[in-house]
Amino acid sequence: MSSETFFSFSQAIYTTSESDQPYPNLATITITRTGNLDNYSEIEVLLTGGSATEDSDYYNPFGYPQMVGFQPGEKTQTIEFDILDDREIEGTETINLKLQTMAGSPDTFIGQNGKTTLNILDNEVANISFAQPVYTASESDQPSPNLAKITLTRTGNLDDYSKVEVMLADGSATEGSDYNSVAYPQFVTFEPGQATQTIELEILNDGKIEGTETVNLQLQTILDSQNTFLGVHDTATLKISDFDPSSDSGSELSFETGDFTDWTVLGDTNIETSNFGVNPTDGNYQALLTSGYSSVSDLQLEAFLGLNHGELDSLISKNATEGSAIKREITVEAGDTLEFNWNFLTNEGTPNYYNDFAFVSISDGYLDKLADTNSTFNFSNSSFNEETGYGSFSHQFTNSGTFTIAVGVLDAVDSIVDSALLVDNFSIV
Repeated sequence: MSSETFFSFSQAIYTTSESDQPYPNLATITITRTGNLDNYSEIEVLLTGGSATEDSDYYNPFGYPQMVGFQPGEKTQTIEFDILDDREIEGTETINLKLQTMAGSPDTFIGQNGKTTLNILDNEVANISFAQPVYTASESDQPSPNLAKITLTRTGNLDDYSKVEVMLADGSATEGSDYNSVAYPQFVTFEPGQATQTIELEILNDGKIEGTETVNLQLQTILDSQNTFLGVHDTATLKISDFDPSSDSGSELSFETGDFTDWTVLGDTNIETSNFGVNPTDGNYQALLTSGYSSVSDLQLEAFLGLNHGELDSLISKNATEGSAIKREITVEAGDTLEFNWNFLTNEGTPNYYNDFAFVSISDGYLDKLADTNSTFNFSNSSFNEETGYGSFSHQFTNSGTFTIAVGVLDAVDSIVDSALLVDNFSIV
C-alpha cells in the first residue's frame, strides 16, 4: 500500500451570501484526504487574498494560517467563515485560500484542488447567474423547433426589477448551421420577486457527423438596471450532441470512423481491424493501446487523466512505469450506464511479478483495474503472446452531467516487456 497522502479542497469554488438574519451566518469549506489514512496528519490553510475585507465582510476566530488536523481514518475536515452583512452595495466579493504541506511531511502532497475561492454574494443587490456552467442539447431529426433551454437565477435583492443581456459566441458550433441566434443578443428581465428565468436557443441538424460541438454564452450588466451584478456563473457552455441517423444510441462513442474522432489520445495508440489477429466486437474497427515504444510515463498519464500522483501505482501496489491512454467526454442522465468491451494482451510470462495492467477511469471518482498479468489468459493470434479475450465493463451514473471517461494500459516495475489493451463497442444505455 502507498504511504502517500493527498489533501484537496472538495471544490474549486464555494459560494455563500450575506444575510440579514441573526448570526452566525457560516460558510463551510471542506478539505478532503485520500491515499494513506492510517496516521495522524496535518495540512496548513493559507489566506492568499481576495476582494473581501476581514472583520467587515467575514470573521474567522482562528486566524490564518490555520492548521487542520486529520485523525487516523479521517477523510474530511471543515473550516468555517462567519459571513458578515456590512449593508454596503459592493457586488460579489471573494476570499482566496490555498493548501500547503507541513515541513517534515515527505509523504504528504496537494491534490487536484490545492486552491479555492469563496464567493460572497451581496444581499443588497441582485446577483444574476447562469444556473449551471454547462448545459446540454442534441441535434434531432424531428420537426423544428428543437429548443435548448437555459436557466438564469437571481439571488440577493429580489424586490425590484432587474435586467441583464445574454450574448452568444461560437465555440466549435457554427451559427446558422448548428444553431439559430436570430434572437440574440437577448435582454432578460426579472420581475419583482422572480428568482428564475428561462431562455431558449434553437438547435439545428446540419446532417453532418461532427461529434459534440459547443456554443459559449455570456452575461453582461446594462446601464438602466442599477444594483444588478453578475453572480458566480457569468459564462456558460452549451454542448450540442451530434445526431447520426445511421447509428444506434451509443455507436458514436466507438471507432467506426476508422480513427479516434472525439477521443484524445496519449502514448502508443492505433485503430485496428481483424487483421490484427483479434476480431472487433462492434463493426470493423477497434482501438489498441500499448505500453510500447511511444508510451509515456505514469506521471504524464496521471496529469492527462486528472489523477493524483500515485493513484495508478495504487491499483497494483507497485510502481507503474509507462503506458498509454485515451479519453473523451460523455453527457449522461442519472441512471444511464456506460458499457464497453475490453481485451488485455501481454508478452509477459503469466502470472508475473512484473504486473502490467489495464485500467478504466471516470471523472465521477471511479478508478479501477480491468486486468493484469495475474488474470486468466489464452493464446493470442495477435502480435502478443497471450490475451484475456474480450470481456465486458459497465458503470451506472448516479448523477446527470458531463464526465470524462478513459481507459489505459501500463507496464509495471520495468519498461522492457510490453502489454496492450483492445477496447471496442462503447455505448450509453
